[in-house]
Amino acid sequence: MLKSHKAESAFDELYIRYFPRLMSFARTFIYNKQEAEESVQEIFLKIWERKDQIDENRNFKSYLFQSVKHHLYSVLRKKVNEFDIDDLTEEQLAVFDDTNLEAMAEDMEKLAGELIDKLPETQKKVFLLSRLEGRSNDEISLMLNISKRTVEHHIYLALRSLKMHVKSNLKGHTGLLFLLFWL
Repeated sequence: MLKSHKAESAFDELYIRYFPRLMSFARTFIYNKQEAEESVQEIFLKIWERKDQIDENRNFKSYLFQSVKHHLYSVLRKKVNEFDIDDLTEEQLAVFDDTNLEAMAEDMEKLAGELIDKLPETQKKVFLLSRLEGRSNDEISLMLNISKRTVEHHIYLALRSLKMHVKSNLKGHTGLLFLLFWL
């Protein structure tokens, strides 16, 4: 009984300490507060159920955040798989009318151009040759006199940079969401 009480006290302390931080973290993935809260609570429930299996030498904070991240990815994947356009309201569908799509496309093109212009010169050159001109990595390698592996690395770095910038500015911008999928 004493061991069980100590475990409960330790769990309560961890919950109080980490719940607000995990909620903030979860809200970067899921904007709905209730869904984020349910996800974080579900992780704490799983931890409580597996408390005897947790490696005490492992960084618990890191374990918590990784658990929440993986759980939220799973939740988001499920939402994408269950998405049905017929479930959208007329207001939501209005976002996809021709006028809005043209405006979003213009905004995305402008934003993409601005983001690409901010890339380091070689990354920018490689990215433009690859994505806009459709050149193969071998062609770019020969054109710029760099290895194919270096070309691949520049493309990777450019995409990572662009995705991170788009994700950080995603809230409330449907057009940016489409740009993220374009990347």
